[in-house]
Order: sequence, then structure tokens, then C-alpha cells
Amino acid sequence: MKKKKQKRFQVPVQNDLRKNNFLSWIAVFILIALAFLIYSNSFTGDFQYDDEIYVEKNYFIRSFDKLGQLCVKSGWRGRTVSLVSFFLNYKIHRLDVFGYHLVNWLIHLFNGIVVYFLTALLLSLPKLRDGPWAKHKIILPFFAAAIFLSHPIQTQAVSYISQRQASLATLFYLFSILAYLKGKVSGRKINYLFCALSALLGMFTKEIVFTLPFALILTDFCFIDEKEGRKISATKAIGLILLLLIVPLTFGLDLNNVILDYRTFSGSHDDDLITWDKYFYTQARVVLVYLRLLALPIHQTLDYDFPLSQSIFQANTFFSYIFLFFLLFLAVKKHKTNILFSFGVYWFFLTVSVESSIIPIHHVIFEHRVYLPFFGFALVLCALASEYITSRKLLLVVFSLLTLVFSVLTFNRNKIWQDKVLLWTDCLKKSPQRYRPYLNLGN
Repeated sequence: MKKKKQKRFQVPVQNDLRKNNFLSWIAVFILIALAFLIYSNSFTGDFQYDDEIYVEKNYFIRSFDKLGQLCVKSGWRGRTVSLVSFFLNYKIHRLDVFGYHLVNWLIHLFNGIVVYFLTALLLSLPKLRDGPWAKHKIILPFFAAAIFLSHPIQTQAVSYISQRQASLATLFYLFSILAYLKGKVSGRKINYLFCALSALLGMFTKEIVFTLPFALILTDFCFIDEKEGRKISATKAIGLILLLLIVPLTFGLDLNNVILDYRTFSGSHDDDLITWDKYFYTQARVVLVYLRLLALPIHQTLDYDFPLSQSIFQANTFFSYIFLFFLLFLAVKKHKTNILFSFGVYWFFLTVSVESSIIPIHHVIFEHRVYLPFFGFALVLCALASEYITSRKLLLVVFSLLTLVFSVLTFNRNKIWQDKVLLWTDCLKKSPQRYRPYLNLGN
């Protein structure tokens, strides 16, 4: 039999990855130690807020039959994998919080490791082999993962037990991208099977995975040349379309009730009535808060007091949209000169779009919604650092200091998640006009 000819980019990429194999295992060991130290004070934290609905008083997770009844209901159908994970946790640990926190921490750790290998793979692709990041391609994947693991905005998806849904969905999302690229590099079809399986599990973990097919196309568009295999075959097109249909089908394709006719009082500002258009106007300001928290992670809270925007022409809303359009314009402009920066920005906007667009949700803002988009932020940091910092020593110092600062902030933030009184006292301090902190402290 004739040996299958490898595409011209596969051999050098595989050679690069083999050379760095030993360093990769050292990096993974350090990342494990870092993640443990940062979250070492989170394993005994109370069940908080929605943990009561999903775990503490969720009698459906206490038997397999009841779990099946819950998973067929339209509101819960898209969270089946998350619910199964809580079911398994309950079977082993009952209501001992340690087991739930341990699983959340492991998911976060695995996400950090996937970020490391995914970033390393991206930097080994032909389009990135000769850019400004070429001489930092051993350092950058490690710090992308370290920042992902250590940033305090991630605490809500890790220390808040029920928000495992966001971190677990992210794991399936990122692993699917990694498996897809590994398939491109190795030519092994088994990787595409892993990609599809991970995507399928993600679709039934949380609805944010809806954008995954677009992320796969975006990855091709940014990093794979036409000559190197960037094409959409009939099989691939059918697979992407089927994936895109999963989330809408879980809601019965009910566009009216899910978007157009949706009405509910806001969970983020008392007496505000949410409609799809007001939600859309508000999200420009919300995304700006997310960006501010990524750059300057202070004044975090579980319960933001965030009034709805009534019109796109409100001054703060209008200028928020102007800033976001400018950021997107900058990404398009730098597409040829710094593709890593552009991809990071594209990734952020794409992955935040499910919860920050026209699909109204009871709460307009939550920090755990940035967990998946954070990968884009990590790539943007790597791209800018490699473009403007030429010295390897200086790059090491800058990223080490950044990781240290984030780690300290995360460790301190986790103290607040330890106790119900501490958490809601913190919320009251930062949102004194909200009724919920008073109510929960009273309880």
C-alpha cells in the first residue's frame, strides 16, 4: 500500500512539538502546583446561592430515575452532562462540599493544561512560526495557561460549585479545538472523532458551546492556509450544521419564547423589565465591565447592581459600542501583522456572544460568563507581550509578576467564597441598593 503523503505543514509542526515534549511535562507539573496553591483555601467553602437549586436541595440528582425525569425537561435538557456530574458527585460525596470543590478544581486544572497545549500547538503552526512570538514560543504557552489558572475573575466558575457548568463546557470546547488541530497536524482521523465527541458532550453541558462550530471555522480561517488543508468538505459541513442545531432543538426551536416574547424582571437591578432589545443594548456596557475586570480585576462581586440600558443612544451605552467596534476594527487591521492578537479578540467576541447579545437572560451580568472567552484574553496578552517586549528575561519578569499578582488576588477572593455571611456581606458592600444581599444575610 502507498503511504499517505503528509501535508507540507504537518512534519515541521510535529517535529517542534516533539522537541518541546520534556519541557511540556515540566510546565504541566508547575501548573498543577500553581493551581493547587492558588485554590488550596477553596475546598471547604459553603454551598452558595444557586448551589441550592443544582445540588443542595436538588432531589432529582439523588436517584438515576429522577435525574432522567429532570434531563428531559426543556429548561434542563441542555445541561444534562452537568447534571450527571452533580449526580455522580452526590453518589460519592453526598453533601460533603469537599468532593464538589475537588471536581471543580480538577476541571479548572485540566482547562489550564489544555490551554497550554493548545497555545503551544498554535505557535507551532506555519502562520505563527516566524512572527514576533517565535523566540518566545516555549514561554508563552506556559504563561497563557498560568494566567488562565490564576486570574481572579475565574474564581466564580471554580469556587462557586454550580458554575461548574461554565468550566466543564469550556473544557469540552477547548479540547474539541485542540483535537481538531491535532487532526490537522497528524492527519489521524481519530482526532476528529475526539473533536466531535467532545463537541457533542459540550453541547449538552451548557448552551455556550453553541458557538463551537464557528470557532472551528475561525481557527481554520486564521491559522490554516488554503494549500494546507483549509476547506469545508461535505462531511465537515454536515457535521457543523448538525452541531449548530443541537442547542436550538433543546429549546424546541421556540424563537418567540426564548428571544422575542421573553419578559422577566431583571435579577441584576430591582424593577427593571428585561426584553431582548434592552438586553442587547445593556450588553455593550456589560462586556466593557468584563474587559475592565480582565485588565484590572478589582471590585468583584457575585451580585452586580446593573440597570438596563433603555436605548442604544444613551451616552454610556453608545460609547461602549463605539469602544467595542474600535477593538474589533483594531483586530481586523492587525490581522496580517499580529494574527495571534486578532484571533484572541475574535475568540473573545465570539464566545461571549451567546450570553451577551440578543438572547435575554434573567441576570444581565455574571463573572463566570468570561471563563470561556478568557482564552482569547490570554492570547491577546501573549501577542502584545511578544510584539512589544523583545527581551526574554524581561518577558519572564513581566509575566511572572502578573501571575503572582493574579494568584494573590485569587487566593484572597476565594476567602470570600468560603462562607455565606462573608459572601453576602461583600455583595452588600459593593451593591448597597440591592435587596438580595439583605435577604440572604437575613436568612
